[in-house]
Amino acid sequence: MEALPLPPSGRSASRRGRKLASVLVALVVLGAWGWVGAKKEVKLVVDGKEQKIRTFARTVKDVLKEKNVALAKEDTVEPQLDSWLSRNATITIQRAFPITVEADGKMRTLMTVGCTVAQVLKLAGVAIGEDDAVTPSLEQTVEHGTQVVVVRREIKTIVEKEQIPFAVHRRRDPTLEQKKTRVLEPGTVGIVEKTYSITYENGKAGEKKLVSENVIQKSIDKIIMVGTKVPGGVVRTSRGLVRYRQKRSMTATAYIPRPKGGSGITATGIPARQGLVAVDPKVIPLNTRLYIPGYGFCVAADTGGLIRGERIDLCYETLKEAVRFGRRKIEVYILH
Repeated sequence: MEALPLPPSGRSASRRGRKLASVLVALVVLGAWGWVGAKKEVKLVVDGKEQKIRTFARTVKDVLKEKNVALAKEDTVEPQLDSWLSRNATITIQRAFPITVEADGKMRTLMTVGCTVAQVLKLAGVAIGEDDAVTPSLEQTVEHGTQVVVVRREIKTIVEKEQIPFAVHRRRDPTLEQKKTRVLEPGTVGIVEKTYSITYENGKAGEKKLVSENVIQKSIDKIIMVGTKVPGGVVRTSRGLVRYRQKRSMTATAYIPRPKGGSGITATGIPARQGLVAVDPKVIPLNTRLYIPGYGFCVAADTGGLIRGERIDLCYETLKEAVRFGRRKIEVYILH
């Protein structure tokens, strides 16, 4: 007969149990270690505000979804959303904010993060010319509520012709009688060509600056000769040489202070007497001092109905003297 195998002894079964228990314990330890190892502590920074998060998430996107962090289209996230999440990672979020851009008569509102004015204008599709003015400056970083203003500037050059006025000079002329003048040089205006630069801002003319000027034609000053010669000359009298300004040849008659029917009062209101003569005021103004050879010094103080033009009537004290004088041509010197 074939011999049957003997049952295992109790000592061998106990050894196998202990090995199985050890394996189970190891599996539990490994699972716990893996669970602990999968949990991460990350730092979430939103617009400078920081918080620490413990998470099992694998990517940045998973963390934000887990914490219900919503993102706008213009917000920025670092690292990128599909980046694998490492231990002690830092997730930085910058929220976009509104700014306005005013250019070409239009107002635009953009959502952006902290970029420069130049970057904002590029996003807005606004090109900047060499002479355009931008406020704030292109290098400045925008902030919440920043208003970017673009002023279109164009500099144009124009040329204008202007007159140069001439000066007026007066010079003495001893060959010309007093109070008389003559023009020696009529004077000519000059012409200057001026170049200006004009700055146009948004189509409106602004500051006008003189760039250069060129005299095309010089001005010529006007010269006026003023007479200094004393008119007339000198006449010899009982008082010596006397200067006169005019000599006239006139027809002279004579009268007495109180002719028949006369009042004896002259046109100037003073009593008639020798030394007063009657004249035509249009020829010799009343109260003019005169000298008449053979009669002497006298004053034009009276008028008469028949005394017109180059006529003069001399007053004598007596009728005999008046008759003896009669009517004759005489020289009348008008004194100064």
